[in-house]
Amino acid sequence: MKNILAAISGSKEHYNIMHRTLNIVLAVAVLMSFISFILISFLKIPDKIRFLPIIAASFFTIAYFISYKSKSFVKVVTFLAFSTILFLIPLSWISNEGSSGGTHYFIFLICIAIYTLASKKNRVWYIGLLLLVVFGLFYFEVKFPNYIYYYPDLSSKYFIFSIYVTFSMIISVFFLDIYYKYYLTVNRELKYKNKELKMAKEQIYEQKEKIELQYQQLKEKADELKIANETKDKFYSIIAHDLKSPFNTIINFTQLIQEYAQKGDYESFKQYLCFLSDSSEQVYSLLLNLLEWSKIQSKGINYYPEKVDVQICLSSVLKIFQYTALSKNISIINQLHDCLVFADKNMLETIFRNLVSNSIKFTKDAKIYISNEKKNTYCVIRIKDEGIGMDEKELENIFDPKNVKRGTNGEKGSGLGLSLVKEFIKINKGELFIESKKGKGSSFSFTLPLYTEKSFNKS
Repeated sequence: MKNILAAISGSKEHYNIMHRTLNIVLAVAVLMSFISFILISFLKIPDKIRFLPIIAASFFTIAYFISYKSKSFVKVVTFLAFSTILFLIPLSWISNEGSSGGTHYFIFLICIAIYTLASKKNRVWYIGLLLLVVFGLFYFEVKFPNYIYYYPDLSSKYFIFSIYVTFSMIISVFFLDIYYKYYLTVNRELKYKNKELKMAKEQIYEQKEKIELQYQQLKEKADELKIANETKDKFYSIIAHDLKSPFNTIINFTQLIQEYAQKGDYESFKQYLCFLSDSSEQVYSLLLNLLEWSKIQSKGINYYPEKVDVQICLSSVLKIFQYTALSKNISIINQLHDCLVFADKNMLETIFRNLVSNSIKFTKDAKIYISNEKKNTYCVIRIKDEGIGMDEKELENIFDPKNVKRGTNGEKGSGLGLSLVKEFIKINKGELFIESKKGKGSSFSFTLPLYTEKSFNKS
């Protein structure tokens, strides 16, 4: 039986479930039309009415072969809708007592077929055409009642009526089966597709999270690398800047010692030999401090504020530069008063080293004044020299590393010292102010927060 139904309906490869079920419905309609012909043969009705089931069987046979040969389900439905509404319904209406016969069951069957088989867009057009034909048939029945065939007796009428009811019920069941199977299949497929989509969405979401995590990790690594490179450059700048001036002093002392040895001036020879020894020890101490600081700061410029006495901090820095200043006949006047600030000690020493070194670099045969004063909650420290000074253009470009200016003895710089000073002062919650006039010297002032118990507790 299954093989017969499969042969009648067609293969799954060529037809969808609705098309296959429609083929079965048309085959059943052909069979029922022939059965109706056999049953009607026993009734006392005219031959022209007796052969109507044969006409119906022929119509459904043609429709079946069109449906079976055509791969387009939409075209098959369109053909069936128009041919049934325009041909079969009028034929049934005229040959079966019009509005009082069984055609209204056939119309009901057509409505179910349209709803089941047609698309939403085409349903409106088919129902509209059906209503138009039905209204036309009512009008025809009223106007031309003689063209409507009425059965000679009630037994014939009810027999034909029962055939219509049976035919309509059986075909309706098939159409409802189409609708149920199709939408059940569609819902099952949709459910399966939704499950697949949900799984795919979850996989995409997981992949997205992994990618975002990897991106974040790469970004963090890139930021760390960037900070490490910037820190490395700053350390090179600090070490190079802080060691350059003392080593220049040692070189100068070495040259002077050679000159005094050649001249036989042993008093000066001994004096500068002592200077050289002291200077070497100070440079060695500075180098140890810088190396220790570089270990602490290996993962970036870290800020460790504490109570710092600016006088003590400056004194350790001035010892490094006393012989450099002496070699250029520079007097450093320390006018600092007692002042405790809340700052990073290593950074403050770097600030002092850079500013004092900068003043010595651009000064000769003159004085450098270092002073301070308290203003509200800040300590203002000023380093003023009587050096060569700067014009307005030089002052504007003072932080540009490309504009490196040589000192009074031809000293070269990296161009990063003052930028580093500015950044360290900012980290320590202070500000840098620069004033200068060409030929009259420069003044570098910066602020640092005063030390208080409150600020210490916050840190």
